[in-house]
Amino acid sequence: MINTPTIKAAKFWPGSLGRHATHAVVFARMIVGKKDFGPLPFMVPIRSRVNHKPFDGIKVGDIGTKMGYNTVDNGYLEFDHYRIPRGALLQRFVSLTNKGEFELLGDPRAIYQIMVMSRMTINFGAAFALLRSCTMATRYAVCRRQFANYKDSKAERRLIDY
Repeated sequence: MINTPTIKAAKFWPGSLGRHATHAVVFARMIVGKKDFGPLPFMVPIRSRVNHKPFDGIKVGDIGTKMGYNTVDNGYLEFDHYRIPRGALLQRFVSLTNKGEFELLGDPRAIYQIMVMSRMTINFGAAFALLRSCTMATRYAVCRRQFANYKDSKAERRLIDY
């Protein structure tokens, strides 16, 4: 069962959720009995494929106009004690038996290493984009004419040759 106890727990900004998505991958805390296993991914059906209406226990919609970003269908999602089957758990690294027994299938060190490597890749990509933008800004700053009444022909020739 998935529940959104407060507005802080609602899912905001997922793309295509506002009007189009019929399913969502939701990271939610998995609690079995009184034991909390932390956030895990679940594939959750949120709308009927027949009439596209939200299922009972689901509140979903578009977040409205977004400054400069209106072409993307971003939305919000809340659950009110929505029951999902055990098979909705994406079980690549974990397993949940019929009896409610939880088992970690992968080595926690390997799972942690995958997460660290993913975050490093994101950081390197951001650093590369920053490097490219700084290069473009520097080249523009070198070639830019500051004042319209500046008449030094030698300096102007140097800028053109650059």
